[in-house]
Amino acid sequence: MFTTLFVGVLFVVYSKDLGLILEGYNSLKILLVSSIGFLGLCLLVKGFLYGSLIQFCVYILLTTSIVGLVSSYKYFLSFYEIIPSLVFIGLGYLYFIVVHTKEAGNHNHPVKSHLYFIAAQLLFIVLVIQQYEYLALFEAVDIAFYQEFTVLLLSSILLLFKKKNTPQVKTPIRWREFALIALPISIAQLSNLQGLQLTNPFYEKLFGLLGPLLSVVLAMIFAKERHQTKTYVAFVMMLIGYYLLQI
Repeated sequence: MFTTLFVGVLFVVYSKDLGLILEGYNSLKILLVSSIGFLGLCLLVKGFLYGSLIQFCVYILLTTSIVGLVSSYKYFLSFYEIIPSLVFIGLGYLYFIVVHTKEAGNHNHPVKSHLYFIAAQLLFIVLVIQQYEYLALFEAVDIAFYQEFTVLLLSSILLLFKKKNTPQVKTPIRWREFALIALPISIAQLSNLQGLQLTNPFYEKLFGLLGPLLSVVLAMIFAKERHQTKTYVAFVMMLIGYYLLQI
């Protein structure tokens, strides 16, 4: 509610062509793309129910590498020059899978986290590519508003459906805290789209990796994920491969 409100005010004030963005066909296109982002967000949240930050980072790094290779393939002189990086990324990811498979045993929760994270990242790739195309036609504030509105609309529908099938539990709504959290989220969403408008999907994914990396460092400092040592080894291997891409 608050993110839609904050971005909605900016949308009304700064949108350069309300007629274009409010036209039925254009609105439908952006709503459909925003729905992909909402589905990816739902899968991401489900992934965090079973997984960890380092798993999340591994899949961001993996999908960022894929986007980088696809968007920069024309600049490579030959396939052979990217073999070392592919080897490091591939071995790091395989080691990551082996470690988590052994740790999971007969418990399927880690497997679920892998599926949720990779599905979410694939949807986010589709989302950022579509957003990049639409930013040639619409302003960042236009897409940001429809994105937040779509999240509000679809999450409200899911919440109403859930309430009909679960016991009612009365909890106080912390309106002030939600508003304070929503403001930086709104700024981040709008800034992300404006950055994408000035660069390309690869750089959007690249800078998007910074947040999870810092989160993992903080998690290690506060001893929340120090037990993930083997996974860190896989992550470092993938980082080396990513560095060798030189893109």
